[in-house]
Amino acid sequence: MWVSPKNCCLASQKLQLDKRSSKKHESVVAFLIAHGFSDAQIMILITKQPMILKSRVDKNLQPKIQYLFNNGFASSILPVIVISNPAIFRRSLSSLIKPSFDFLKTVIETSEKVVVAVKCLPWLLTSDLKAKMQQNVYFLISEAVPMENISKLILFQPRVILQNVDKVTRTVKRKIEMFKSLGCSEEEIMSASKRFLSFLTSLEEKIKSAVNFYVNTMKLEPWAIFALPKFLNYAIDKRMQPRYNLMKFLESKGLLEWNKKLVWELMYPE
Repeated sequence: MWVSPKNCCLASQKLQLDKRSSKKHESVVAFLIAHGFSDAQIMILITKQPMILKSRVDKNLQPKIQYLFNNGFASSILPVIVISNPAIFRRSLSSLIKPSFDFLKTVIETSEKVVVAVKCLPWLLTSDLKAKMQQNVYFLISEAVPMENISKLILFQPRVILQNVDKVTRTVKRKIEMFKSLGCSEEEIMSASKRFLSFLTSLEEKIKSAVNFYVNTMKLEPWAIFALPKFLNYAIDKRMQPRYNLMKFLESKGLLEWNKKLVWELMYPE
């Protein structure tokens, strides 16, 4: 599928671009087509960012696409990332995109992992990550959180670590106090946070609901939950409660003898 010169002109008219620059517009479209952008994707892109049609292919578009391709961004995913974040074509390659990529790579170690993170949040490439993320990384390191878990946080929950460092600090400390109020020692909390970063990033209401179910309904000791914080990731209403109800039903019919070791059965996949 391709964008014809006629369609390019129609797009230019729709977006009120200078007809005298039609050759430049066509060269931009031709470049995008050559790099895997579909007709629909090109129309979405120029609708979002009309000024892209005024870009110089050799000085702006080509170096950025080539840099991303050389660093592991396959041609099949480049259009999706650019459409999600058209600012890639507007922001500086040398002063922003490269430093952002390099910073991510120092934290999460490989280009492949950087690609995964950017697919999750394309504007990571056009944010000043040293200003927004570095302080949070240092804070988590100071709290004895392993780099492996910080890397996972960037990969799968990058918005969390892009928050203001004061907000992140307050959130973490507030959750530590909440866990203490539920009967967990600071040593148990830090041990859990080292193994499962979601222990500190889960919503507080979700944690309280989960602890209430495990302690008051299933009669588990708090330390048992904190010993395996993966429990806090499971949906109580949709997963754990129905399974627990089934086991209690089987127990009432004499088909099962409930004991706390059966908790592990609740964790198995369907």
